[in-house]
Amino acid sequence: VVVCALLSEYDPEVAKGVGGQFVRQRGAVVVQHLGAFIRETGFRAAKATFDPIPLAESAGLGKVDRRRNLKVDGKRGYVHVTQAVVTNLPLAVDNPAVPGR
Repeated sequence: VVVCALLSEYDPEVAKGVGGQFVRQRGAVVVQHLGAFIRETGFRAAKATFDPIPLAESAGLGKVDRRRNLKVDGKRGYVHVTQAVVTNLPLAVDNPAVPGR
């Protein structure tokens, strides 16, 4: 599973205009391109139907607060977690990322 988190100046849950929704659009493009690239290399890739926020936290991308927003240490703004991409591409297991490095 691959999950991405994008930093945004505006909270996409509150800002319903172009400024708030741009990060969601950008995230959808990232997921679409990532899935297409994986499929072009001969592996399966599909958008996940489960909630990616707990997965992003367990991957070390940040901590989930009481409002279910992902918070990244040392970063200001809002973090949008994209849909996860489920794949059979062999991925190396590593230690969780250290935010801010």
